[in-house]
Amino acid sequence: MPQVLDPGEARTMDEFIGELRLLKAWAGGPSITEITRRVHQDWRRAGRPRTEWPARSTIGNCFLPGRRRPNPDLLLAVVRALVGGDEATVALWRQALRTVLGQAEAAARVRACDRLPAGPTPLLGRTRAASAAEAALTAAGRPRVVVLEGAAGVGKTSLALHVARRVAARSPAAAPVLFARLRGSAPACPAADPAAVLETFLRLLGVTGDRIPYGVTARATLYRQLLAGTGALVVLDDAADAEQVRPLLPGDPACPALVTSRRQTRALPGAPASPSNPCPPKPRWHFCGGRRAPIPSPRTPPPSGGSPPTWDTSRWP
Repeated sequence: MPQVLDPGEARTMDEFIGELRLLKAWAGGPSITEITRRVHQDWRRAGRPRTEWPARSTIGNCFLPGRRRPNPDLLLAVVRALVGGDEATVALWRQALRTVLGQAEAAARVRACDRLPAGPTPLLGRTRAASAAEAALTAAGRPRVVVLEGAAGVGKTSLALHVARRVAARSPAAAPVLFARLRGSAPACPAADPAAVLETFLRLLGVTGDRIPYGVTARATLYRQLLAGTGALVVLDDAADAEQVRPLLPGDPACPALVTSRRQTRALPGAPASPSNPCPPKPRWHFCGGRRAPIPSPRTPPPSGGSPPTWDTSRWP
């Protein structure tokens, strides 16, 4: 059986739809009208009432990415129409679809709030790193994004929360505070979907469900409009990569953002949608046996659109 018939590698609905498009090509590229005819024929044989038969446009939409509410029954009907009723192949696609929908549901579960979570007592022995991060986050006239990178267990989240509390104490009383765990390194579940995080943030900012747009781009635009000039503090813990973080950044020089990640996020812009240049790179801080020493970054200052300051915490005790 050709590999194109196995959608087992799909992890998102858009990837599943991509596999479905390949299946259509494998089946000889039948027209949407022909696929619709086959689905109608199958449903007539199954005794389904004519009122349930899908329109041609509905069948065509099955091949479009960005589906908000996929109909599993209809998608599998399209698969069956393309593979000629081969139930073994349909079973493979059914299992793949269940996996994708389960992943999507898990990714949509977001832990976000409008306050900083309770944390440990103030950090000891990391005053210079905390002060450097705080200075970068409170510098005037430039996008303010700081990324703390390092291996598991070195204290990125503790340091981030410590710094965030100090920054929040210096912010205007009405400035929003937004915190989200992005699950970038969680072994048992997928990373948080940026669209779901934005939906939660928008609700925390007072947007009702009927006013929340569909799609990451539209949500990010509204999110940044609401945060503009507010001095909001955004803390994003355990980021997977730059693609996940980018739409969650405020994009306003007045709104600092603090990100933690186990992975390098060199492609993360300092402040998307902002005319200001991002911060130049700062020293990368290494902690070795309680002795702190700044190690100048070997990287040259990035051009406009480059990376935010990064502290490498991988060698913390």
